[in-house]
Amino acid sequence: GLGDLFVVRSLGGVADRAVIGSLEHGAARLHAPLLVVMGHESCDVVREATGPGDGTGPNQQYLWKAIRAGITRPAGEQQELRAAILANIEQATNDVLAGSELLRQAVSAGRLQVVGAYYELASGRVIFSEPVTATATAARGR
Repeated sequence: GLGDLFVVRSLGGVADRAVIGSLEHGAARLHAPLLVVMGHESCDVVREATGPGDGTGPNQQYLWKAIRAGITRPAGEQQELRAAILANIEQATNDVLAGSELLRQAVSAGRLQVVGAYYELASGRVIFSEPVTATATAARGR
């Protein structure tokens, strides 16, 4: 129903200041109890960002750099797309929590749960990670 979900979308799940500010609004003003950082099967932007190019222009270069930050593979080596998407979800989750004292405090106080999720387009199934803990949240803020 109307107001049941507070959705913030960004290409590749990149968590810039506008995205983080929007998430803070959802947690602080709307009292959202759950933050789901979701990526999806066959994500074209992750596929492109993990390829050989650097994007076409400064805005795509910004996206590619943010997506590549969490992907650990030697330069020039291919990585399975699913593994790259999962790494991107984890990086985006880390970026959100590292970028927001407000969200870290909400997790520590038990007012907000944060989970990663992988959406399988073909089956409609969503696979969720374990919730981020207060201990992990405190470590991210350092």
